[in-house]
Amino acid sequence: MTKNIDDIQYFTYENMLTRFKRAKSEDTLDTMYKGAIKKSNNILQGNELFLAQIAIERALDRCQQDFDSLHISMTRKINHIVKKAEAPCKQYNPEDEMRRLLSNMN
Repeated sequence: MTKNIDDIQYFTYENMLTRFKRAKSEDTLDTMYKGAIKKSNNILQGNELFLAQIAIERALDRCQQDFDSLHISMTRKINHIVKKAEAPCKQYNPEDEMRRLLSNMN
């Protein structure tokens, strides 16, 4: 595996922070983070990989702190939490519940 100086520069804290700040939501930031980790694992080895992962984690932490502190970001975070909470919830249907209870009586 050949290392290119551009690959090492790509994973600096400043570059990762700049890229992560483009995220408009927590979902996007999470996808960008996973992609950066995967790319670093595929390209780098040893000390360069270790330093890249630290830079990625620092940039992620900084962006999450920014999301937590800004009003607009807090609104995005609340919408993200509400969206995640709504997905697994099943709408209560009394007819389905009655069918389920009656079928258990047999």
